[in-house]
Amino acid sequence: MSVFHVYEMSPVDNGWFLFKTVEEVLSVLCEGLKHQAENCITTDTDIFCYEYPDPETFIKQYNQSRTAARKAGWEGDMREGPVVVPVVQDADCCFGFMWKQDSNGTTYVVIPVKNDRLLKVSYSYQAVRL
Repeated sequence: MSVFHVYEMSPVDNGWFLFKTVEEVLSVLCEGLKHQAENCITTDTDIFCYEYPDPETFIKQYNQSRTAARKAGWEGDMREGPVVVPVVQDADCCFGFMWKQDSNGTTYVVIPVKNDRLLKVSYSYQAVRL
């Protein structure tokens, strides 16, 4: 069971160009896996290469994020996005998703960790278990 943290906030009208779309990141992941397979250095005991997230896992997390947002009140339409949001957590980096609802401009951010900064700027927050 996964927990998705869904933040609803006032419309974000500017800065969308700063983020990569879901399609752009998926393309990078697929190219990364190809590069990884071609450029790993193998020894008797180890394989040295950067591990890219599996594209299927990325798509699954995106779809689950949409499901979590639906449970939190998203109506299912988008005016902006979806874009990928990088999230720094401890000494690691993960990702979430953000989009703007078409009907009223509400911006949804769905990430795998609770974020105090987003809590301050959101008018609604739900931890959704799937």
